Amino acid sequence: MEIIAWAVLRLAFAWMFLYPIKDLLADWGSTKKVVGLLTPVFPGLCAVIMLLVMLGGSLSILLGYYAQIGGLVLCLYSIFGVKVHYKLSQQAKAGHLSSQASDCDREVLAEAQALAVVGHITSAEKNVVLAAVGFMFTLLGSGAFSLTDNIF
Repeated sequence: MEIIAWAVLRLAFAWMFLYPIKDLLADWGSTKKVVGLLTPVFPGLCAVIMLLVMLGGSLSILLGYYAQIGGLVLCLYSIFGVKVHYKLSQQAKAGHLSSQASDCDREVLAEAQALAVVGHITSAEKNVVLAAVGFMFTLLGSGAFSLTDNIF
């Protein structure tokens, strides 16, 4: 049962980083803007590095190839994700309409802002859990059927 548990955890954790890569590439402009929240200098280069970290770290965990390094890298990446989502939630709160906007428009904006704030706060909290799992892989490795042994 322990082998199955490790396999499911490795697969689920890797999928959390592999799945969004296609969408991040498809909307490259937005990807660079989000990365720019953390690194206003060279956001394009940093976005490329971000994608390489996501791909390399997740494959490292999935295959058990130096998974402790992959776990550490994805742990740190997830901590940055917490910061990004908190910044995005603050930006969502800051939106406003012109004084000529109708009451209906103001209600729609208030609802959209509330949903955006909740969405980004819960995404930040998800990243805390991902960071913890990455830290666990850093400490314990990736379990059975790994391509390499633990480093320490």
